Amino acid sequence: MLIPDGWVSEVFENPSIDGSKEPLFSMTTAGSGNTSQFAQLIDVSADGNSFAFEDLSVEGNSDRDYNDLIFQVQGAIAQAPLLDDVINPAKDWRDSEAGQEVLIYAASNENGPLSNMGSDLAQVFVEYESYLRKGGNPSLFDPTNFLLQVQNGQVVIDAVTTGDTNTLLADLTALGLQHSAAFGAVVSGLLPIESINEVAALNSLTFASPAYRPITNAGQVDPNGNQAGNRAMNADGVRAAFNVNGTGVTVGVISDSYDTSINQIRAANDVASGDLPGNVNVLDDGLRNGTDEGRAMLQIIHDVAPGANLAFHTGFLGAANFAQGIKDLEEVGANVIVDDVSVYREPFFQDGIIAQAVDEVVGQDVAYFSSAGNFERTSYESTFRSSGQRIDGAIAHDFDPGSGVDFLQQISVRNRALGDPADPSDDDPAKELVIALQWDSPFLSANPASGGASNDLNIYLLDDTGTRILARQTNRNIGRDAVEVLTFRNLNTIDPNNAATEFTQFNLVITSRSGAFPSHLKYIADVRNEPVDEVTIDEFGTDSPTVVGHAAAVGAMAVGAANYRTTPAFDGNPAALENFSSVGPTTIRFDSFGTRLAAPEIRQKPEIVAPDGVNTTFFGNDTDDADAFPNFFGTSAAAPHAAAVAALMRQAVPGSPPDLIYRALRESALDMDNPYTVGFDTGVDNATGTGLIQADLAIPRLQQIANERLIEIPDLTFTPPHTFGNFEFSGNGPQVKVETQLVVQGTTLQVVGNAFFKETKSDFTTFAGSFSSPIFDITTLFPDRPNHVIETILSSSADIFETTDVGLHDRQVIIQDGDDLVARYEIQGDTRQRAIGNDSPFAAISFNPVKVRLRSPDGQFVEDTFFLPDITDEFRPRKTMGDGEFDGHGPRISIKTQVVADGTILRPHVSEIFEEWDVEKNEPKSDFTTFAEVFIGNGFDISQQYPGFAIDTILSDSQDTLETIDLPLLNDQTISLDSNELVRSYQIRGDSNGNDQPSVTLSFNPVRVRLQPA
Repeated sequence: MLIPDGWVSEVFENPSIDGSKEPLFSMTTAGSGNTSQFAQLIDVSADGNSFAFEDLSVEGNSDRDYNDLIFQVQGAIAQAPLLDDVINPAKDWRDSEAGQEVLIYAASNENGPLSNMGSDLAQVFVEYESYLRKGGNPSLFDPTNFLLQVQNGQVVIDAVTTGDTNTLLADLTALGLQHSAAFGAVVSGLLPIESINEVAALNSLTFASPAYRPITNAGQVDPNGNQAGNRAMNADGVRAAFNVNGTGVTVGVISDSYDTSINQIRAANDVASGDLPGNVNVLDDGLRNGTDEGRAMLQIIHDVAPGANLAFHTGFLGAANFAQGIKDLEEVGANVIVDDVSVYREPFFQDGIIAQAVDEVVGQDVAYFSSAGNFERTSYESTFRSSGQRIDGAIAHDFDPGSGVDFLQQISVRNRALGDPADPSDDDPAKELVIALQWDSPFLSANPASGGASNDLNIYLLDDTGTRILARQTNRNIGRDAVEVLTFRNLNTIDPNNAATEFTQFNLVITSRSGAFPSHLKYIADVRNEPVDEVTIDEFGTDSPTVVGHAAAVGAMAVGAANYRTTPAFDGNPAALENFSSVGPTTIRFDSFGTRLAAPEIRQKPEIVAPDGVNTTFFGNDTDDADAFPNFFGTSAAAPHAAAVAALMRQAVPGSPPDLIYRALRESALDMDNPYTVGFDTGVDNATGTGLIQADLAIPRLQQIANERLIEIPDLTFTPPHTFGNFEFSGNGPQVKVETQLVVQGTTLQVVGNAFFKETKSDFTTFAGSFSSPIFDITTLFPDRPNHVIETILSSSADIFETTDVGLHDRQVIIQDGDDLVARYEIQGDTRQRAIGNDSPFAAISFNPVKVRLRSPDGQFVEDTFFLPDITDEFRPRKTMGDGEFDGHGPRISIKTQVVADGTILRPHVSEIFEEWDVEKNEPKSDFTTFAEVFIGNGFDISQQYPGFAIDTILSDSQDTLETIDLPLLNDQTISLDSNELVRSYQIRGDSNGNDQPSVTLSFNPVRVRLQPA
C-alpha cells in the first residue's frame, strides 16, 4: 500500500494501540523534501479516521522514527493502489480504499484467515463485500484486478489439494462451485465470491488462487482473401493433387470462446456464409462476453481443410478445465487439437497439468499444436544474487551481473494516447502490465508428491525514482507453487507535443523472503492485448526464451508466426518471422514428480512456423489490403494453419502417428532465418525451428516415412558364471567387452549379443556368454500395418563396447551417443578382495529406440520400429580353473551384439569373452582359462504383425561391440550408449573371486527396419 506525493501527518502522540500489533500491511510514505519512509500499518481506529504505524528499516533509504504514532492521510494524489481519499468519521472505513487495503492484508497475510487463498482472492472478497454493502448489483460487479475472471458474483479459481481431489471437489460444490472440473490435484470452476472465506476453512484445501484470465496469442495488425494462408504454405493445390480435404479427421480447437462475444457477426452468420460448417461440436463455450477467437481459428482450419469435422472447448475456466478439455476433445474423436492460450501460472521449469494432458492425448494418437506465444524475447532470467539490500525484511536480488550492485531494474511501459478532448471515451485504455515471475522450485499443483516450492520470492513495481511502491505480489509460496503474477495499470498519457512522454519508466525489485536462494529465476513481461514493444526491459536484459507452459510439452508442436505477405508465395524471400513470435528453447529442470533433473532437459521450441495475417469475417482489424475483412495476426492465427495441414496429412496417410506427422512437417519446411543472430541460420534455430510449413512437401514426405516405426527394447541383464580357483583375488577386476546386434526375420526383430569378461591375470579363465531379447513381432506391435514385413532397420542395428580401464573394479556407466543402438551400459566387474567363486560381475544394457521401415504385400516398402526387450537370460560359462588363488583381479569382458534379419525374423546374436587379466603385464593370465560363448536369441517374427512381408533392410544400427572400461572388472558396471546404437545400455558384473558368477544385461534401442513383400 502506498501514500503518494502527499503528506502523512501526526494526529496523536503515543496513543494506546489495541491488539497484538501484528502488521496489517506495508506502505511507503512521502514526507517533506520528497524523502520516502517505509512503515507497517498495525492498527486502524474504529471510525477509519486514524491509522497506527511502526517503522521499518529499509537499507538505502532514510528511516524516520514513526514508532507507535497515529497518522492521518491528507491530500493523497497520483495513482492506484493509493489512499485516494481523506478518511472521515462519517464513512465506513471498510469501504474506503485504505480500509480495503487493511482488510486485504489482514486476511491474506501468513496468519490471516485467507492466507491459503492469496492476496488476489482476498482482495476480490473484500471488494465484493464492500460493493454489496453499497447496494451493488452482483451481476455488474467488476474487480480492480483486471486478470480476475468474474461473472455474476463468481470468480474462476484453481484449488489445489494434497489429499483426495474428489473430496475437495465435493466440498467446493457444496459451497457453490459451478462449471467445475478436476484434473490431477487441481479443481477449477466458478466460485461465489462470498464463499471465499468458507473455502479457506476447508480441510480438503491446501491452497487456491485465481485462474487468471489467460492470454490468447492474437497479434496486433501490421490479405488477398481467405486463401492467403493456403498460398503461403503452398496448400492451395494440395487438396486436388492428393485428393484430400480433411475428411475423416476431427480438429479440436481450444481458445477463449466460440460464440459468446458482443460482435454482431455470430456463428450462425459464418455458417450461412460458408465460412464454417454447420456442425461444430461446442463442448464448452466459456464465460459470456468472450472474443470468440476460437471461432476465428476454426474459420482458418475450415479454409485449409474444409472437409474436417470441427470441435471447440474453452481454455479460460481454469487449469483443470483446460486439461480436462483436452481429454474431452480426444474422447469425442478429435485426432488433431490446437490451442492459442498462454496461462500465466503454468510452470516454466516443469510440466504442469495442462502439459501433462497434452502428452497424455498425444500418447492416444492425437497430433497437438500450440501457439508458441507473442512474447518475442521480453524475458529476464538469472541466478538469484543477494544485493545485501532488504525490502520488507526480505533480501533483494542484485540485477547487476558484474561487480556492481543494483537491486532496481528499469523497465518502460508505453503510455496511453488521448483522443478527442471532447470525448473521453475516445482515449486509449490503460496499458495493462503483467509480469509472471517463477523460479526453479517444484509446483505443488503439478504433482503434490513434490511437496511444492521450498522457497518464497516476492516482486515489486516501483516508480522511476525507486522510492514508491506502485504494485506488489507477495503471496506465500512455500509448500505451494513457485510463481508470483504482478499486475499494474499504467494510466499515464502521451503528450503529443513531447516525445519523451511516450513511455514511463518503472523499476522492478525481486526479493527472497524465505528458503534458499533459487538457482534460476525468470520472468516474462507482457502488456495485454498490445504489441510486444509496449514494454521493454531497459537494463540488465537477458533476452531469454519465452516458449513456456504446455506449448513446451514434449508431445506438442509449438508454432511460430510469419506474416503471409513476407512468404515466397507473396514475393517474400526468405520468409520472415513476425517480430512478436516467441523464441526458445525451453529448459526443463524437474521431472513429472517434481524431482530436480540431474541435468536440465533442453527442448527445441518452436518446431515450425506458419502464416498469420489472414482474413476472418469478424476477428482482428483490417489492414491495407484490397478488401474490408479484418485480418487475424499472431501465433494464434499461425497454429490453426499448422493444425489444418496436419488434418490433410492424416487423411492422406491414415493411421500416421503424431511423431511422424511432426517429423514430416519439420523435414519438409522451408528454412528461415533467426532474426536475432548474425547471418542466415541454416537448419534448425531457436526462433523459427525448421522453418515455414510447406504443405505440398509435407504430405509426400509423410508418405515416404509413413511405414517407419520405433520399437522400444527393454533393458537386458545377464550374469556370467563365477570364477573357479583356490585363491583369493588381490583387487583387480576384469576387462569387459559386449557385442550387441539386431536380428530381423520377416515380421520379427530381436536383439542378440555376446559378453566377454576377461580376467586380468593370465592364469585365470575368461568368461563369455551370449544373451538375447524376447522376439518382437510387428504384426502385434503395429496392427495398423497388417500384412507388412520389416524391410530395413533405419537406426543403428549393432553395437560393440569395450571397457577402457584395466581392471574394472567398480560399477561403470557408459552413455553412448544418439546414433548408437545401445544408449547405456551399466557394467560391474566384481573381483576385488573376493574369494574365488564368490564374485558377482554383471552387465545391464539399455537400448535406444530402433527405427524400422516396413513394406506392404503390394510391393510398397514399409518402415517400422521394433522394441527389443532386455536380454536377461542368465548364462553360465565354465568357472575359472588354475593352480593359484585369485589376487583380486577381475576379468576383462568383451561383448559383441548383432541383430540379423532372417526372412521374417529379427534375431539378436551375442558373443561374449570373459578373460582373466594381469594388470602388471597388461595381458591375459596364462594359467587360467578364457571363457567365450556365443548364443542366438529366438528372434522377433514380424509376420504376426505384417503377414506376407519379409525384412528387407535393418535401417538403424544393427551391431554393437563393448569392452569393459576398467581392468579388472571387480564391481558392477553400467555402460550407457547413445540413441543411435543397437544396445542402449550394458549392465555387467565381472565376478572372478574364486566362485565367480559374471553376468551381463543388455537393453536395446528401438530397431528400425524396412519390410518388403515376402
